[in-house]
Amino acid sequence: MKASPSEWRRTIRQLLGNVRYPKTIEVVVPKQQESASKRRTSSSSARTCVHEVAVPSGYTPTLDETIHGTLSNPVYNGKMAKTYPFNLDPFQQVSVACLERNESVLVSAPTSAGKTAVAEYAIAMGFREKQRVIYTSPLKSLSNQKYRELSQEFSDVGLMTGDVTLSPNASCLIMTTEILRGMLYRGSEVLKEVAWVIFDEIHYMRDRERGVVWEESIIFLPPAIKMPCHVVYTDFRPTPLQHYAFPMGGSGLYLVVDENDQFREDNFMKVQDSLAKQGDGNKGANSKPSGRIARGGTASGGSDIYKIVKMIMERKFEPVIIFSFSRRECEHHAMSMSKLDFNTQEEKDVVEQFAMGLNMPAKTVVFTSFQKWDGDSHRYIGSGEYIQMSGRAGRRGKDERGICIIMIDAKRRIGELGWNPTVQHAGETQMEMDSLKEMVLGRPAPLVSTFRLSYYTILNLMSRAEGQFTAEHVIRNSFHQFQYEKALPDMGNKISKLEDEAASLDASGEAVVAEYHKLKLDIVELEKKMMAEITRPERVLYFLLPGRLVKVREGGTDWGWGVVVNVVKKSPAVLRS
Repeated sequence: MKASPSEWRRTIRQLLGNVRYPKTIEVVVPKQQESASKRRTSSSSARTCVHEVAVPSGYTPTLDETIHGTLSNPVYNGKMAKTYPFNLDPFQQVSVACLERNESVLVSAPTSAGKTAVAEYAIAMGFREKQRVIYTSPLKSLSNQKYRELSQEFSDVGLMTGDVTLSPNASCLIMTTEILRGMLYRGSEVLKEVAWVIFDEIHYMRDRERGVVWEESIIFLPPAIKMPCHVVYTDFRPTPLQHYAFPMGGSGLYLVVDENDQFREDNFMKVQDSLAKQGDGNKGANSKPSGRIARGGTASGGSDIYKIVKMIMERKFEPVIIFSFSRRECEHHAMSMSKLDFNTQEEKDVVEQFAMGLNMPAKTVVFTSFQKWDGDSHRYIGSGEYIQMSGRAGRRGKDERGICIIMIDAKRRIGELGWNPTVQHAGETQMEMDSLKEMVLGRPAPLVSTFRLSYYTILNLMSRAEGQFTAEHVIRNSFHQFQYEKALPDMGNKISKLEDEAASLDASGEAVVAEYHKLKLDIVELEKKMMAEITRPERVLYFLLPGRLVKVREGGTDWGWGVVVNVVKKSPAVLRS
């Protein structure tokens, strides 16, 4: 996740308001009525992190400060459970110190910044203390990937995804969050041996379909001794990104946002000019290429995705991930590149086992479009979505910078957005520029709970949770309820302010306004009576002739304009029936 420090602190204060749960990484919803202290740690102006801690009321730390530091300044000076071949960043150092205090921690950092190093340290602590650890991820493919990675680091690792179960008695279990929730419902004995639960990709909590799974998992975790919860945040990205635009049908890349997050308006205007020239060429040639050619490039020059991938491989910008928001386009792009072959025979064998693991980081990321269908309409992808996906570009320790390429298709935008490159106006160009700026440089939406009490949850509470929890308990301890209660004071203040403004209004002309309002109501009633008389069948039938335009209203519904096609007269007896 990525946000400004001020925005993130607001979200953290919401997250740090409602927890009674065991040690977790990535997210903890702390207990209400807790005090918080914070500090800022940095080793340089760039590598900096924000640390906050929520402390239960009445909590007194008992740890040796010479080894563990203090709550507000955790520093670990003991023997490490795991060593690294590199120097830890400040956010990693603080997070490790919090873990060594046996206290919960939420870690927020950009993609590929090194959050996994903190999770690995918690796993190493579990092995050191002969305790079990659960690592959850939102997707089966990610679980497969983590299993493969952690199996190389640790010896006793298991996998549970619903489709595959490997070493279910292992000390470290990798599973999807849904599997963990099911274990909590059943009261699995495994949970009694678990010291740490790691929630990866916790921002899925905002997903309206699956977000409830994360909240329920946190709520149902076995209660533990009330402990502080630490939050460590950084917006420092070790590998900077460069963002390029590629006008489809064109022949070059244009740097629109550099590694210092500076928007290059001059290059963006060149992209607009390139699109406009394509529009002029198509108009002059009076050509109308098929949708397949329009989306893939020209028939003579090969597909655009073909040209981009070939250029990436020639310039040694691989590995590359290509994001496409249409299944049909995925198939088309795959066919466009069917003649390209960059793998050795050994690498081809690995690709065939792709379903067993997913190696997500890459040097380059390509977006075939910056619009997607969200189930309701086509829209630009949000800045949070773009940050998450583009963050896969640039591997720490391997690449000096990551490269993001956005393909812009003028032909598609003519049909879907009503934008015509042959008729450019300043307002349209600025709108496109602002949209791209917001997507690349904007801030993600805040973490808002999508919790709901479903029939599935209620039935499981009744039949499988062994009476440990009630629906009221689940609602009361949800992040959604916390956010709602947190907003109540502000809502009350707004109401009081509006009431004060209403009381201070000058009501000297109230009688005149009331009389005016009564006259308007009388006019409306008269219009209704007139319309009822005008639309009586014997009066309106004369005008209902085939071809006449009529405006149809039924009660409060306005059906708009229609054309009379035919008139069928019914006898009074039929009308009465």
